[in-house]
Amino acid sequence: MVSISDENSVSQALIVLREQLAHHTPDNPALKGWASYSQCDEDGIIRTCMERVSSLTSLSQSFVEIGCADGLQNNTHQLILDGYSGVWIDASEACISRIESALGALYSDPLMVLNQRVTIATGEALAKRINGFLSIESIDFLSLDIDGNDIHVIPPFLRRLNPKLVCVEYNAKFPPPTCAAMAYNEAHEWGYDDYFGASLQSWVEVMASHCYSLVACNLSGVNAFFVRDDLMQGFTRYSTDDLYQPPRYWLADSPKGHAASLKWIAQAMSERLASFRMVPVQALDLPASAFAIHKVEDEFVSGDLARHGIWEPFETNVFGRLCLPADMVLDLGANIGWYSMLAARSVGAQGRVIAFEPDRANARLLEVNAAIADEHGVIDIHKSAVSDQVGQLSLYRSGTNLGDHRLFRDDTERDSYPVAVTTLDAFFAGHEGRLPELVKSDTQGSEARIFRGAAALFAGGWRPVLILEFWPFGLTRSGDDPQAFWQSLVELGYQIFEVAESNPQLVPLTEERLQRRLTDDLNPSSWGFINLLCIPFGSERIELIRDLIRQG
Repeated sequence: MVSISDENSVSQALIVLREQLAHHTPDNPALKGWASYSQCDEDGIIRTCMERVSSLTSLSQSFVEIGCADGLQNNTHQLILDGYSGVWIDASEACISRIESALGALYSDPLMVLNQRVTIATGEALAKRINGFLSIESIDFLSLDIDGNDIHVIPPFLRRLNPKLVCVEYNAKFPPPTCAAMAYNEAHEWGYDDYFGASLQSWVEVMASHCYSLVACNLSGVNAFFVRDDLMQGFTRYSTDDLYQPPRYWLADSPKGHAASLKWIAQAMSERLASFRMVPVQALDLPASAFAIHKVEDEFVSGDLARHGIWEPFETNVFGRLCLPADMVLDLGANIGWYSMLAARSVGAQGRVIAFEPDRANARLLEVNAAIADEHGVIDIHKSAVSDQVGQLSLYRSGTNLGDHRLFRDDTERDSYPVAVTTLDAFFAGHEGRLPELVKSDTQGSEARIFRGAAALFAGGWRPVLILEFWPFGLTRSGDDPQAFWQSLVELGYQIFEVAESNPQLVPLTEERLQRRLTDDLNPSSWGFINLLCIPFGSERIELIRDLIRQG
């Protein structure tokens, strides 16, 4: 028996084990094992597998580790130092707090850290959030170690993340062909005994059903490695019996030089070029939270969030009041996600948020903010615009106001590129069940076109509450008459109110008032704008904002 305290004996034991491995399984990735931050030899196995996979397909340099602990010892610490980006997840608040203290933040380009207990109930939404943050069709590496329900919770992560290499903890007490898996128990806490996880044979069978094959077990008998079947030509297939390693837990935690820290990760993160920065925000009566904004110049949305921690306080108040639990919300021109995030928190697990944003940079931050805040995975992001046609249009981008990208050309010099466009009629064609109860639209002059593209929905009786930008300059340049657009809203049965940050009350927008303003501050030759709140006559939701309506 090798003494745990004898470093030389541990090293010698590893040499002997690899000699035996080389004899029986000469192409086994475990022959290349070593550790910098992993428990035993996983860092080397991971690197070897990634090198083989990279000869068959391009790597995205991405990972997810569920059960990351405090980051000092896990399977992906080394990957961050190798230039990978990814997600760390752990159920321990203490562990996450230590990571935040060491790194200064939980959200950055290379690493998002989530304090989350992974269960069957939370897995699908969590996998969706991770997929949004990484924005990759196939991640390179997934590591799962939560000391219990692992085999029960892994399916959505395999489906949504499509990892090339997977590492899972197995219960080495049971050699193949024994199938043993603990019953699912959401409240399970490992009692440091033999009741945890699943045997290697159980894992082999479950992973085979998802098209993954076993390629190695590490020498301490803790972790098993699976490769996606379409990448197995880079590996030799051995039997489960040949790859199984018995429990040698004394090999784990063997000395690896000086004490581990997160300082190398902190340095690596500081040296990477960041595409966004995090700011503290707070809206309504919700707890303060972190929000991703543009790092480059952005006059208004990102700028105001950085300066004030809130965007459009009065409109945010109106929107928050009208957004109810279980609602379906449509966010058109979602920008970086301010209203989508508010909606996700309000509608809860039974609701849904459909966000459209055609600009690539805005849509990327929308994905990041959804990954951070969308606890229930209710936000669906569509990187396209909404108009009165299906196809492609040019998006003309502002260089300084990243909320002022348009589908029309004006007299200013703007970069442009083609974006996909759809209509609401086309998007909801064949849709069964309810339609959105609340629509938020800020599309820089496309609102009238959007309504023309929803003619069938309105003809069928759809009457959501609307919060719309009303920008006569943009409407006119898009080929529409601002007053005719207002009239179409009236004919659909809406009562219309002005929503203006400079005048935090809801002012009824009558035809007389509109005509007066269109010859003054809302003249189409000027850049003046307001937002409109449109509530169907007879809607009970009017009571939610009645105290905000200016009387007389």
